[in-house]
Amino acid sequence: MAGDTNGFEDVIVYDVSDGTRSSISINGGGATNARISGDGRYVGFVSNSTTARGGGPPTQVYLHDRNTATTELISKTAAGVAGLGESFIDDVADDGGHVSYRSGSDDLVADDTNAKRDVFVWDAADETNTLGTLTYQGSQTPYTPSESALSADGNLVVFSSSRTYTSDANDTLTHVYMRDVSAETTVVLDVEPGGLRANGNSGAPDIAGNGKHAALRSAATDLAADDTNGLTDVFVVPTGM
Repeated sequence: MAGDTNGFEDVIVYDVSDGTRSSISINGGGATNARISGDGRYVGFVSNSTTARGGGPPTQVYLHDRNTATTELISKTAAGVAGLGESFIDDVADDGGHVSYRSGSDDLVADDTNAKRDVFVWDAADETNTLGTLTYQGSQTPYTPSESALSADGNLVVFSSSRTYTSDANDTLTHVYMRDVSAETTVVLDVEPGGLRANGNSGAPDIAGNGKHAALRSAATDLAADDTNGLTDVFVVPTGM
């Protein structure tokens, strides 16, 4: 687009109401992997700009406010500096008040001791990060979770993992989980009608804005009646919220 002279890959926001385009980038590194809030005001992205993060490791997560033309580093410690590991954006809540992302940093929150990539939820109101991938007991696991997704208010985060996060089983299949950040609870979502875990691997979760249903991909044959095609299907499941 006109005026794009920084020589980096940028995020472009297209406004369907007036057909205009605007560019979002970071000095010294550009911007990629965009996620946008429901109202289109906030755009989350990743950048490997050394200028923006003040040195440190590459690939950090940022949130851009299109109304104020300001950009904030999200994958940062309590001291306000970039985390020690790479971070990758997953989702931006509808109002832009929360962002979920995965990071290998172990200094974004206290007591991050599993030495694995985790899912974090950023709260813009108090500028804090919270671990989104915790078990029902509030502990971490030694496994890396998948890409996450947020409910509209940012309180519910869904993800998948090959490690159990609940007390009802300890199998080796990949299942989809939902973490209620405020209630500090974690439940498994890919369960068959009798309440048992699905008999196949599940992943690629998303969650409705109101948090009442989640969509997921699964190779299981027992999530729905008459699933006889022997293929991986997409399912919509209740979350219990």
